[in-house]
Amino acid sequence: MALLWNDILERSNKTSIQLQTINCDPLKALNLLISLKHYVSNLRKCSTLYENKINQLSPKIKEKYSDEQERIKKKKFPNDSGCNQVSLSGHDKFRVETYNVIIDSFCSQLEKRIEAYSFLKNNFLFITKLHVVLPQDTDEEEEVNKSLENFILLYKKDVDNTIQNEIIQFKKYWSISKPSYDDTQDYLLDIWKHFNEKNRLLSFPNLYTAIKIYLTIPIANCSAERAFSKLARIKNKYRTSSSQENLNSFMVLCSESDVLEVINTDDIIKEFAAQKSRKKYF
Repeated sequence: MALLWNDILERSNKTSIQLQTINCDPLKALNLLISLKHYVSNLRKCSTLYENKINQLSPKIKEKYSDEQERIKKKKFPNDSGCNQVSLSGHDKFRVETYNVIIDSFCSQLEKRIEAYSFLKNNFLFITKLHVVLPQDTDEEEEVNKSLENFILLYKKDVDNTIQNEIIQFKKYWSISKPSYDDTQDYLLDIWKHFNEKNRLLSFPNLYTAIKIYLTIPIANCSAERAFSKLARIKNKYRTSSSQENLNSFMVLCSESDVLEVINTDDIIKEFAAQKSRKKYF
């Protein structure tokens, strides 16, 4: 199992490193998770390959499983119909009860994380196609247009229907101005820099807002854990337990301590004291 886990964790570690880079946007993260799941699921076909690798590690490892030499015990019950039960041994038992269980459990956990970002493709796919002109009347164009419609409905308070016209004009505009930038894969960051450097906000206001929303979506969807380094300062002998909501709030306060220092908390303290007042008037 060490060989199998080594391959899985090696790919997972490289994927995790890529997910933490500055240039990784949400849809790139989604594609990385999908590709990792595809790699792990394909390992289901490689159980025999890993068994052969085990035999090559040491000559002391037996080629046959110990349970293959054991006698199959059959239990007899009254009124037994005599149907033969499926009994696995050796290679089949290892593959079904151990190897496939690892693969399926890992893929199941990856699928949960992929589902957390499913809304990205449904609502932001059009942003990843700003630098290309799609062929008309194709499934890809229909999928991109559908994502744009979903985005307008979802963020109707931030953008309006004129974003469709802005995108048509911007694609032509970008094809003309793009040579002034380096030919990199981070085209979305190039577009964002171009908006700010050339002051194109007035020309494409809705598109500017859409890109800003997309780039500010966090890739990580985790919450504060009790192993968080700041908890040593937050918790003391007088606070031995705390709810998850409080932990998340404490984590934000400690992480953003520079912002907390400039906030005037006098009004908050007075309001809290008024609500929790225990004075008794006689």
